[in-house]
Amino acid sequence: EDNATIKSIVVDIDTESVWTEMQPLTTHLTSPDFFNAREFPQAKFVSTKIEPGADIGSYQVTGNLTLLAVTKEISFPAAVINDSKGLLLKAEFTIDRNEFGMDKLADRVAKAVTIKVSVGEKTQPIATSGGFGAGPGNAAGPPNPGAQ
Repeated sequence: EDNATIKSIVVDIDTESVWTEMQPLTTHLTSPDFFNAREFPQAKFVSTKIEPGADIGSYQVTGNLTLLAVTKEISFPAAVINDSKGLLLKAEFTIDRNEFGMDKLADRVAKAVTIKVSVGEKTQPIATSGGFGAGPGNAAGPPNPGAQ
């Protein structure tokens, strides 16, 4: 509806669903060097404040991001469209992976990591048999195709 507002955002992310176009990198990202998906199968974001931005459909979202059992407050801009097709939320922001204990390979991997969030639309190709992007236990793609 025209007067609809976003009151809160809670996102649970299966860390096994992290996906890149290079399967060896995808596998490495779920290892103990980065997301350590076996020990920490979930990452989580919980909003604490959502404020309207200057433009219609823009918001400033603040909340707590938890990675590797480390929780930090982050804030980022988000664009939201709510129409007959449903809710679409898009955001792109950068975090310092070292602040979350993801400090392995610091001499070879940048500490700044860009996170792209897209809710309400597909964000990656689904692989056909034998293609890249197939996630664990699912030949058609990762278990959570909307997560990045």
